[in-house]
Order: sequence, then C-alpha cells, then structure tokens
Amino acid sequence: MSAQFEAETKCGDCAFWTRMDKQGGNCRRHAPRPNNNVDEIAHWPRTGWEDACGEWLAKSPDAHLLVLCRECAYWKHTAQGLQPTDLQDQFSDWWRHAGKCLRFAPQPSSFPGNRAFWRATHGGDACSEGAIKSR
Repeated sequence: MSAQFEAETKCGDCAFWTRMDKQGGNCRRHAPRPNNNVDEIAHWPRTGWEDACGEWLAKSPDAHLLVLCRECAYWKHTAQGLQPTDLQDQFSDWWRHAGKCLRFAPQPSSFPGNRAFWRATHGGDACSEGAIKSR
C-alpha cells in the first residue's frame, strides 16, 4: 500500500460508508448475496473511520451512489412485509418494512440440490449496487 493511498483513503471519507457512531460505520459497497438460510437478515460489514480498502471512492455532494432498498428495482416487498418464523435480532415492526434483495443470482455450490434464499433487508437500508426503480 502506498503512502498516498493511506493518507487519502479512509472509510469515513468513502462514498460507500455510512456512520453508525463516533468511531465506526457500515460499508454499503455491496448488495447482500443469497445464501442457504431462509429469512436471514443482511448485515453490512462494520468498519472503523480510519479503515480503508481498494474500492474506496471519495464522497461527492452531487454523487448519490447509495440506493435505498425501498427505491431499488431489485427489492421485493409486499404490503405485509416479511413474516418469518424466527424474528432473529429484529422486532416485528422491522419485518413489516422488510423485503428481499434480489440483486444477485445464487452461486453454484458443492452440495447437490442446494436451496438458495435471498436475504432480508429493511426499506431504509441501502447499498451501491442497487438500481432506482423506473417510475
């Protein structure tokens, strides 16, 4: 890593990063991938303000790189939201405003007959791999 890269690239200054508290936030660079567990919630990776990666992109006042799930063409939501058997780490109100991120197709697996499930996200979540719904 070059000294210039270290000096100019911090998660806290990245267009894909959202602050959660004084020292940390979430990297919203990628949309969630399907997995093998039904109704699993997508959690974006937590990083520190000073962390960095090679996909860093400077924040810009005119660039709106993060697409809210509720505005995304890849997000599937019904008026009732999702009704999982296990609420996991969320309240039922969260699930009423949740849907499935369909951005990516499932990846091949070494298990025959492997079943894929798309992850649950809240309408207020966001990532940079979404696409605004056509109106």
